[in-house]
Amino acid sequence: MPPPIPSAGGDDPRLWEEQIASWLPAARWFAGKDQPLESVSISDFVRLPACGGLALTLLDAHTASGAIRCVVPLATASGTDASGHADLAAWLVRMAFDGTTLEAHHGTFVGRTIVAAPPLERWQEVSLAVLGGDASNSSLLVRSAGGEGRGSGAGGAVVVKLLRHCQPGIHPEVEVGRFLATATTWRQTPPFLGWIEYVPHLPDSPRTVILTVHSFVPECSSAWDRLATLLADGGLAGPQRHTILAIVEALGLATAGLHAALSSRADIADFAPRPASRAGREALAGALVAHARQTLLAARLQQGPKPLAHRLESLARAADRLCEPLAAVAHAGTTAAEIRVHGDYHLGQVLIGPDDRTVLPIDFEGEPRRSLATRREKTSAMKDVAGMCRSFDYLLSHAAGSGAESQAAGDTSRATLVAAFLGAYRGAAVGADWWPADAAEEAILLSAFTIDKAVYELAYELANRPAWVAVPLAFLESQLP
Repeated sequence: MPPPIPSAGGDDPRLWEEQIASWLPAARWFAGKDQPLESVSISDFVRLPACGGLALTLLDAHTASGAIRCVVPLATASGTDASGHADLAAWLVRMAFDGTTLEAHHGTFVGRTIVAAPPLERWQEVSLAVLGGDASNSSLLVRSAGGEGRGSGAGGAVVVKLLRHCQPGIHPEVEVGRFLATATTWRQTPPFLGWIEYVPHLPDSPRTVILTVHSFVPECSSAWDRLATLLADGGLAGPQRHTILAIVEALGLATAGLHAALSSRADIADFAPRPASRAGREALAGALVAHARQTLLAARLQQGPKPLAHRLESLARAADRLCEPLAAVAHAGTTAAEIRVHGDYHLGQVLIGPDDRTVLPIDFEGEPRRSLATRREKTSAMKDVAGMCRSFDYLLSHAAGSGAESQAAGDTSRATLVAAFLGAYRGAAVGADWWPADAAEEAILLSAFTIDKAVYELAYELANRPAWVAVPLAFLESQLP
């Protein structure tokens, strides 16, 4: 562990720590809301040149469960988050595109790009908009001066994503982004342009990605927003039924295209498909069962309203029954190869173009509650398929809450959306080495990964969005034989 950073030159990290601790637990992106914040310690920082009292900080938020490493752009005079400052955004974009290095106390912040000759002069002045919809990071739409007339990309408009909870190691957002941009011909995602990483001075220490830069694609909305708007006009029984199903089918085709791209380079070891094996299936089953049991045990100990606590207690007591479909993976067929996947696939991770036919998957960082190593593992493509199917459940629950879709119609609508998505996906995936050739294998894997996703959702919602707990909880209760 590096030594504490002393106060010097007017910088007082100890004061900043106190100031940050006062607002951090309420930050939308902070992942430690489910337990008290004990303290904050700044592990490293650097002042940004010519940015008027702004610093880039790495800090550890200490809770009873351990430290959570976070990246916080800081307004040093007030100790507040500075991610909404245009000067900061301009500097970060230039830093990534120019390969700038900034020496901190215990490491170096380094800009990286895959753009051949970015026009740096266009990024001296920018306009900035904070993008919503991402609960675990901070995404900023940054336009260069006059960028409205220059389109998107290195010369016009980009999306900067601050990876608020940063871990050392190879980050899938960068790894997959570079792979798709430079090693495949698949272009159904906003082009990846660059990133900033922190390199510790300590020899052989892994690097930590703190920020990524992608091209901005104009006139798009998330699949969640687009489908929610359409469902508000009478649900699937209303006049938008055809458009809704067409978008869902396009989602299925695009998802199959993504998996084809991710498995297209057998000559690149980290992306080469891996044949399934009996030992692999048994290991997967064990991991799924362990994840479910650990999550249900933790959920059982959650404090909350008595009706919810009773339901969580009942679900935990039924863990053996809930785990049966997960354990069945050990005996599933082995025709489907394991590949790199998106890893956190849902309607909020896909952009829909104004024609309702353009579908662009985004955000390849994986599930933020899992380790980087776990997110980079090859697995069944069914993980992404199940993730999208679970997202339809959330969408329809949202529609029911707004009165657009009755609860009674929910099950029928859910089955309709899942069938449309799976039908389109399966039609494009049949014959691929990553899709099961056996119907029983397909059914076992889909059931297991759908339950596993709902288990992950339960833990996430209990920690971050208690109002949504009922969605995964109701699904898991429905899976008890």
